[in-house]
Amino acid sequence: AAAAEARRLEKERLEQEQEPIAEVMEEEEMEQEEEEDPDEVIARLEEEERLEQERIAEEEERVVVEAAAAAAAAAAREEEEARRFEEERLEQERLEEDRIAAQEAA
Repeated sequence: AAAAEARRLEKERLEQEQEPIAEVMEEEEMEQEEEEDPDEVIARLEEEERLEQERIAEEEERVVVEAAAAAAAAAAREEEEARRFEEERLEQERLEEDRIAAQEAA
């Protein structure tokens, strides 16, 4: 239990040390953005937006392709089911004809 408490305390200490580092990094990033040329900032933001739109378009395309594949698979299953149903119907029809022929022969 003492070892677990020591680990917990050490973890808390490390987390507290990391907080100021994260704050400093964030401040440096903000300062860097303030120092950047506005045209560069706009260009960077436009590129980020373009990449995000590209990612969204790719995701939408993937969803459409998956939906089309699922629809094709469903259509194939329905077609196979209809084919089997027709085969069974024809088999029943043939058996009925055989039964009638056997009765007439008797």
